Amino acid sequence: MTRADPAGSGETGLVAVYYPHRMDMEATLKALSSFVPEDPLRRDSRFFSSWGPGLEPTPDHKPCAHYLTPLDESFRAAFVLKQSIPLPPSSALAAVFGAMLLAMGEGASIYVQSDKTIRRTARWVMPEDLRATLPSAEIEARPGGVNGWFRIGWRKGLTEDVAGLGSIYPLLAHRFGDFHEALIEAGHPDGDPDSDFYNSTVNTFTYSMHWALHTSALLEIIFREHGMTGPMRGLDVGGSYGFLACEMAARGHRMTNLEMLDSRVQRFQPWLAEASGVANLVDGVAARMETLSERDDRYDFICFMGSLLCIDRDKVPDVLKAATRQLEQGGLVLVRENLLIEATERTGGPVETRFTPVELNDFLRQNVGDVSYFCHNGFERTFSAVKSLWTVFAAARRPAADTPPGLRGLLKKAASAFPRRSAP
Repeated sequence: MTRADPAGSGETGLVAVYYPHRMDMEATLKALSSFVPEDPLRRDSRFFSSWGPGLEPTPDHKPCAHYLTPLDESFRAAFVLKQSIPLPPSSALAAVFGAMLLAMGEGASIYVQSDKTIRRTARWVMPEDLRATLPSAEIEARPGGVNGWFRIGWRKGLTEDVAGLGSIYPLLAHRFGDFHEALIEAGHPDGDPDSDFYNSTVNTFTYSMHWALHTSALLEIIFREHGMTGPMRGLDVGGSYGFLACEMAARGHRMTNLEMLDSRVQRFQPWLAEASGVANLVDGVAARMETLSERDDRYDFICFMGSLLCIDRDKVPDVLKAATRQLEQGGLVLVRENLLIEATERTGGPVETRFTPVELNDFLRQNVGDVSYFCHNGFERTFSAVKSLWTVFAAARRPAADTPPGLRGLLKKAASAFPRRSAP
């Protein structure tokens, strides 16, 4: 096979193309036309998107491989169109880029389409973001004189950079075979990705890993907004196999994964924590959320990432009250819910548990404390703005004991008069 040479380095290899899943082939080819002639690009490219249904690179534009599909040394370059990897600028995104470079090997490059506009609902990675998170990488603006792009190059020290990011993805990316076997041993159904994608281990890996990367990136932003730094103690309620708990543990936090299915906690989570190098920082409890009040532990943050919709509506206040009692003063209850869809029996909850953004807001304010909201790109939003979003990210803070009730009221008035600045 004749290989394309997009990097202009004289070396040959396959080209990985990461594109937004809504773009068609012609638009994708046009976006890359400054670098690669169309014919070699069609022949030698392998396409990836956030909606990719598989883990096998394919020359087809759709269906294509998932963006978390690991690369290897047969690839010499990757092109990443803006917004094609749906992670906010964070160490999570740097972990994906770093893992890509390390897999391709010395001499490889990633070409990233930049977006200088910072909108209220979206932001794409900029060169300065990568310089901060991958200081050993070579960052080149306008590679080959092409505007609107920058290049990330492999350089000595990159391995240490990636290891220091605190992410489980670089450790798990090439261990899908082991992951698959561990899931089967834990009793996970193994559906054929082509006919039963929902129950396939491919879907479990890509969905769970993306969920952990994206959520941890948002928590990183939310903690920073609330002045919370350093290693903390966290609880992930309804944390399934433990991906988020392990991802947060890789950042140095001590995590507990509360999950009602014993097989996930006792049989799979230990493998995941060991494979991720965080076995000493993660433990699991097989229990329902409604029994949260039975635990005596104290946490700096408690996560309900999609789990509030899976319990009866009338039990939500009690669960939130129990969570608040276990929070350290000034700690956060963090909620991520898709309020435009109902929980179903397929996801583990009854269909009648849906509640509105206003109801969620009331639940949090009445049972935890003041609430701030964020969009999926990490920008703080007003409550009125998040009501129109599919997914709501809320952070409710338990008041600190040294804040008198009267002063809390004054602070609330001040916050409403001078709200935090959102993205321009």
